[in-house]
Amino acid sequence: MNVYHYIFYKLYRLLEKREIPWWSDFRAEFLITAIEMLLLALAEYKISLLLSIQSAAVYGLWRYLLIIGAPPLILNHFLFQYGNRWKKIVRYFDKVDKQERKKMDIQMAVVLLLVGSLFVFLLLL
Repeated sequence: MNVYHYIFYKLYRLLEKREIPWWSDFRAEFLITAIEMLLLALAEYKISLLLSIQSAAVYGLWRYLLIIGAPPLILNHFLFQYGNRWKKIVRYFDKVDKQERKKMDIQMAVVLLLVGSLFVFLLLL
């Protein structure tokens, strides 16, 4: 979970540097949720093709978005927004020393490479 929080922290800090620094916590959470939704939708589509079953998309766009979007949205809400946990995460990683941050950067890169390879694998499947 620490790497997941660190990815949120890096996105938060990246969005804080933009010209509109408001709601950076919400935007970072939204980016993570959007990536998770994309991976879930792609996996669901490929599984339905491989197993020759109906996709959840036959229920309509809004129901499909609810089926694919609700789990990551609820998870990220309780991890970051509920009780302003994002503030604790940002304060914690602001205090981390450079050596620990380098280690976290490596861990984050490995996780992002794994997610990226999963995405490419699902696209090419």
